[in-house]
Order: sequence, then C-alpha cells, then structure tokens
Amino acid sequence: MAATRKFLLAVVAIVAGAQCVGTLAVLSTWPPPAKPAAATRPVPECPPSCTSADQGSPPPSATAPAGAAPAEATPSPTPTPTPTFTPTATPTPTPLPTPTPTPIPTSAPAPAAPSQHDLTVAYVGMTQRDARMAGDALSSMGSACQGGDIQACRGSMVNARNAVQAYQSDLDQTAAPTCLASADGEIRQALGNLRDGLNQGIAGVDNLDPSRVDQGVSLIMRGNDHLTSASGLIKSASC
Repeated sequence: MAATRKFLLAVVAIVAGAQCVGTLAVLSTWPPPAKPAAATRPVPECPPSCTSADQGSPPPSATAPAGAAPAEATPSPTPTPTPTFTPTATPTPTPLPTPTPTPIPTSAPAPAAPSQHDLTVAYVGMTQRDARMAGDALSSMGSACQGGDIQACRGSMVNARNAVQAYQSDLDQTAAPTCLASADGEIRQALGNLRDGLNQGIAGVDNLDPSRVDQGVSLIMRGNDHLTSASGLIKSASC
C-alpha cells in the first residue's frame, strides 16, 4: 500500500493543479462625432432711410388736391335675389369589418453554440472541483490503509471509488473544448483504471485475497501513467 499512497499523493498535484483558462478580448467603443449646429437665417437690416416704425406700416393714402369738387355718388344697383339650394343628404355607407389576419407561428431561433472559451471555462472548473474531491478521497484512503485498520481501509476505498465515479459522471455531462480533447481522453482512461483498481482492492479485502489487491495496485499505477500524460497535454494545450 506504500506504492498506492505515493501515487495518491501525486494525483492531487497532477490533476488539481491543471489550469487552462481562455482570455476574452475587450472591445473599445468610441462615441460618435457631435452633430454640427444648425445654421441661423440672417435677419435683413433696415435701410438708412427708414426707421423701425416704418417696417411693416402700410403706404400713406392718396390725398385729394385742394379745391377739387367732390365726386358724385354712383347709385348702387338693386341686387337680384339668389335662389336658395338645399342639398339632399347622401346616406353614409356602412363600412365592412376588416378581417383580422391569422398570425403565422414562427419557430424560436436556435440557441447559439457555446464558444471554445465558454467550453474551456466550464470544463476546467468541473475538472478542478472533481479532481480535488477525488484526490482528497484517495489521500484519505492511503492514510487509512497504512494505519492497519482493515475496515477503515475498506471504507476509505469505497469513498475513493465513489468520488472517481462522480468525476466520470461529470465528465460525461461536460463537453471538452477542442484544445483539451486529447487531455480529456487521457483523464477518462486514468479514471477508468482508478475505478477498476479500487474495485479490485475492495474485493481483495473482502475475500482476503492478496492477489486481487496487487491487481488493484497495478491498475491504479496504470491510471497514474495516463494522468501524467494528461498533465503534459494540458500544459502544452493552446487555450
């Protein structure tokens, strides 16, 4: 179990330390240019020969010359009466009701696919959380199994297996970004080896079978190799 404990401590450093966060570009928006002021129509100036009182005043009326005889008044003709015409009211037609158009149902627009940055943030966040939980469970298992209490060792192995399976379940529900696809495959392979190795160890303890415990240790160490490979792929990923 000493080799197992050594591996378990390595899991925390390898998996929980993997970080790959994308960067969003910041766009600068400049304000639009100010609109030019509207031109003001000039007011015409008054000529020097007029005053402000002369503007808008009507022209003086003509004055009859002095000594002229007054003109005789011309009799007004008698107006001819105009017959009164009473228009006949035209009936107003009743407007026909306007039919209401039937709305055509439109399908909702398809949601936009998540960006690679969004996928990376979600994937890394899930990986860091689940790797920390699985690493803590595996570390506790190493301490319990080294203490010599067989039942405590078995219980900690069950807890570690459950944490690994929870990690696998979350991986199945989280899409990996393109830049981490290879690392994702290595992590999945590592978790599969860890789960199978822990199951073999539990069966070996239940049946007092050292050979099954040895098989479990071999599977766990194989999972460690895949975690080491995943760590290198994560460090060299372009995201």
